[in-house]
Order: sequence, then structure tokens, then C-alpha cells
Amino acid sequence: MPRLPRRLACAAVLAVLTGMAAAAEPAPSFEKQVGPLLQTRCLACHSGTKPRGEFDLTTRAAMLKGGERGPALVPGRADDSQLIDRVAAHEMPPKHPLTDDEVALLRRWVDAGAAWEGRAVSPPRAGPD
Repeated sequence: MPRLPRRLACAAVLAVLTGMAAAAEPAPSFEKQVGPLLQTRCLACHSGTKPRGEFDLTTRAAMLKGGERGPALVPGRADDSQLIDRVAAHEMPPKHPLTDDEVALLRRWVDAGAAWEGRAVSPPRAGPD
């Protein structure tokens, strides 16, 4: 069996270790991270009896159903999820798009299976003016 050059062997080991470190990163918490993000940045438009684009983001079931353009998310496949497409393109929210870190959080959540602990998310309450 041929021997691998030392640099190639080191590069292979590094690639495996890097992949293991990325895989070891815990999935974002819906209750502590994703839910509050949706609540503060999305639900003013995407909740209630007439959510924009029929795109309700208050429950996992509603996100799986989606809106006018189909499902909002495909658990385990962020690249196939409309929610990720729209926020990554900085189309949503339209006036104040999500930051790259917020998009990355949502992407990791969807790729990890989009687990949803707890109940539906409510839109933020209007504060005193």
C-alpha cells in the first residue's frame, strides 16, 4: 500500500478534526435563541389572522406548511428552506434585514432539524409610546 506524503496525511487529519469540531457544536436552542429572534424580527408581519404572504412563523407546523411560495423550512436542509433563502438574501425583514450572525443562527437551527421546544411564538407586544 502506498504511503501518503506527510503533508497530505496532516491535512487529512486536520480536515477530520475540523469536521468533528463543527459537528460537535450544539444546535441553537429554539426557546432561548430562535424563538426570540422570530418574535422580535419577523412576527410583526408573519403572524395573526392574515400573515404577509400567508407566511405564518408562529408555529413549527405553520412553517412546515409555508405560505404562497411553499414551505418556509425543510428540517435538516437549510439550503432548501425558503426562510433561509429570504433572510440570507437580505430580503427579510425588508427594512432591517437580519445580520449575518442571525442568518447563521437560523441556518444552523434548520440544518440541525429545526427542533421546536415549547409552544407557539407570539408577536411582540406593543410597548408604551
